[in-house]
Amino acid sequence: MTNWKRLLYLALLALGAWLVYLLAPILTLFVVAALLAYLLLPPVDKLARFLPRWLAVSIVFGLFVAIVAGAVMLLVPVIGEQVQVFIANWPRYQAALESRFAELYGLLGRPVSSSTLLRELQGQIGRIGQWLAAGLGSLWSSGMTLFSWLLNVVLVPVIAFYFLKDWHRLMELADSLLPRAQAPRLRALFAESDRVLGEFLRGQLLVMLGLGTMYSIGLSLMGLNLALPIGIFAGLVSFIPYLGLILGGGAALLMAAIQFHDFYHPLLVLGVFAGAQVVEATLLTPLLVGDRIGVHPVGVIFAVLAGERLYGVAGMLLALPLAAVLTVWWRPVIARYRASRLYGDPAAAGEAGAGGSEGPR
Repeated sequence: MTNWKRLLYLALLALGAWLVYLLAPILTLFVVAALLAYLLLPPVDKLARFLPRWLAVSIVFGLFVAIVAGAVMLLVPVIGEQVQVFIANWPRYQAALESRFAELYGLLGRPVSSSTLLRELQGQIGRIGQWLAAGLGSLWSSGMTLFSWLLNVVLVPVIAFYFLKDWHRLMELADSLLPRAQAPRLRALFAESDRVLGEFLRGQLLVMLGLGTMYSIGLSLMGLNLALPIGIFAGLVSFIPYLGLILGGGAALLMAAIQFHDFYHPLLVLGVFAGAQVVEATLLTPLLVGDRIGVHPVGVIFAVLAGERLYGVAGMLLALPLAAVLTVWWRPVIARYRASRLYGDPAAAGEAGAGGSEGPR
């Protein structure tokens, strides 16, 4: 390859990276839509054997929207009821908190009256209100941020619908653009990536559903207020490793401390989360996900943190699927490196050095 061709390829690569950086928010929207279409692709393909594809897509997409809407309609009233119970009991919780804080300050040799604590608490709430107001004002003044977010929520299903409708046509187009000499090898890598990504995503969603169900049932049985929203939240964010356990467990412990004022119920919370993690590690993940990614836990944490640093919450959500695909493509790169001269064979290198020590005849 001549120097000018190398420079041209490098310039095109730099231009592509620059465009990806500029269009990151839009590309994230399309990636999320593609993942949604990817999850719904198997039932669409099965139904399309008997019906026109557009009709199969419409039926599957309609069922998906109906299931999501039905779940929301069922859960929102229950969550609203639990929130109302929490608000109704807040004066009692507040009095107990003031008493506990007063005892704590007394133990530290700094007795504080409940009225002082109440004024301090009200002051902090006032500051939080000011921060929220400033944040909302900034959000509104930044243009159409909220409108853009709502537009994205609407656009994701629309784009996913068209992805599903023309999925195989798009795949055929992509296949036609592959270099003919490398096409068989690339097709094998794409097929392996498809298998790994599909098993991981669908299995991980079932694991999230299982964890959310176990958290919600366990916290409800112990009589915890806000058990359902805490359990659902912990299950949803468990897509990001360890986050559901940390955030959901922390919220449940705080709620148990506010509501029950003892050590027994926080221990029950720890038992619920520990039991759910044992079931997830020994049963759900091995059966539903298995070792699909093959990335060390340290690598998983790095991928999630790097995704958050580059693209925020969307980057965190996309980090693990991307890591699953990159793992498939990384293996042949390592294999080729180990078979190359750059890696070498220490034994062969030693023999070559010994043979070359005689010098030219």
